[in-house]
Amino acid sequence: MFDLRLEFENAQNLSGIPFDLSFDPSALKLLGMTDGPFLRQDGQAVTVVQRTEGDGSKIAVRLNRPPDTTGISGSGTILVFSFKALRAGATQVGVTRGFAPISLEGMVPFIPFMGDQTTLTIRGESEEKQK
Repeated sequence: MFDLRLEFENAQNLSGIPFDLSFDPSALKLLGMTDGPFLRQDGQAVTVVQRTEGDGSKIAVRLNRPPDTTGISGSGTILVFSFKALRAGATQVGVTRGFAPISLEGMVPFIPFMGDQTTLTIRGESEEKQK
């Protein structure tokens, strides 16, 4: 098992984040996710909603602070994903379709942020093969 952290840098007035997490389900199994300290740094609760799409290679995720609370600014960990490796070799994990909400006089437009992807190299045999 291993963890991957999703972090924001220099966020401004952030109160909700929708994005897609993509990965190869033949290489990785998502065991769970927990919200990081960034969005709840002022003591407010954070709602995390996830939905698996298609063949399990994409998970739609939405994080929200309570309505009528101010957004958070700064840098920090948004979410921590826990994965289990299912096989040895290189695989990729990506974050796409991300948006950061900005409130403008009662309107909440969404400003897209760039997606990011990382390559993981899994060494050794997976637990599945060892059984």
